[in-house]
Amino acid sequence: MTAIREATGRDLSEILRLHVEASALQAGLDPGLSPSSRDEHRISQVFRSMMRGSDFSVLVREKEGVSGLAGFTLGTIVDNKPLAVSRFGYVGCLSVDGKHRKQGLGDALWSAVRGWFTRKGLTGAQTDVSLHNRAAQQFWRDRGFEDFLVHLRRDLEPELQGTATAACQIRRAAPADVDSILELWKEMMDIHAAIDERLAVGPRWSQEVAGSIEEWLRSRDDRLSVADSDLGVIGFALGSVVDTTLGLKPSRYGHVAHLSVRADMRRRGVGRRLFGELRDWFLTRELASVHLYASHFNPASLGFWRGLGFEDYAERRWCNLV
Repeated sequence: MTAIREATGRDLSEILRLHVEASALQAGLDPGLSPSSRDEHRISQVFRSMMRGSDFSVLVREKEGVSGLAGFTLGTIVDNKPLAVSRFGYVGCLSVDGKHRKQGLGDALWSAVRGWFTRKGLTGAQTDVSLHNRAAQQFWRDRGFEDFLVHLRRDLEPELQGTATAACQIRRAAPADVDSILELWKEMMDIHAAIDERLAVGPRWSQEVAGSIEEWLRSRDDRLSVADSDLGVIGFALGSVVDTTLGLKPSRYGHVAHLSVRADMRRRGVGRRLFGELRDWFLTRELASVHLYASHFNPASLGFWRGLGFEDYAERRWCNLV
């Protein structure tokens, strides 16, 4: 039996073939996952870069007796600070040639990338799975992947509906807002940690989040906004432009990383106005869609985003490795 090995530059054309085949399958299940005409060149560049990186592992399995690859998988190490689980493994791709499916190759590839995660000292792994792909849902469920986050998306049109009752100004954040944002961020994460211990923060969360805020304020591809009122800053939101992916999203999209409103000021339209400001910024960047993750176990958060027109798109699943 041919062993699974690390990919080399000579494997790139076959990896792209398998990735295109998998993308076509996804697009058949969900037209929103159709690749764009420029994706092949972008993906080629991404794989070349990953093959040289210490935090990436591209594993392949050759066909037996003939040239070409029967399958490949991509594992990455994700920096998860400031959460208590500071790093996790992420399975970005796992693709098997159509002629070699249902022969145990997918399981072998997962076992190989899981072994790589374990050798790197990781205790958990995640992957995204389309809600339209029942076979993939079952594959990962059978290998111990559990519910974690819901991936939602919406087009950036039409206009938002609804009115706000809280008097506040939505503006771009400034360095003077750092302490207020830290307080709101911690309040948000305490709520999530009580629901799901995987979202608990680490001991250095304050320093790490403060450092991230400074980066967001300087970045052209991040928009950090606050809701300012007579009571001070009562909410904040972070949106980012993402411009490369191998997963279940278009190659360029908007991402809402955080949105939180002070507990006593919720249900007054502040969150809606914060998202509206991010939405307007995304439109200036000529983006067509916006994506985000919400906890599978937080019905209030899911209800808020679905009320803004977001639809369930995929699931991020979690597997304990030890």
